[in-house]
Amino acid sequence: MNQLRYHTLLSIIRDLEDHTEAANALASQLFNVRHVHESLSSSSTFAQLHARVDACHRISRIIAVKLPEILEVTYE
Repeated sequence: MNQLRYHTLLSIIRDLEDHTEAANALASQLFNVRHVHESLSSSSTFAQLHARVDACHRISRIIAVKLPEILEVTYE
């Protein structure tokens, strides 16, 4: 059972890494724009970046909850 929990946590961590990488790529796109126009602030790029950051927060909360379960020691 601990092996299953470990693989579940590892999968969640990989999801977090993927979302973080995508958020960083979106942020790089935004930083490469010399002048941020008002129309850009309402573009899908900002919405995508916001969604990725929110996903990172949700996944990190899941990890915080799951980690104690993974590290729990049981004596049988």
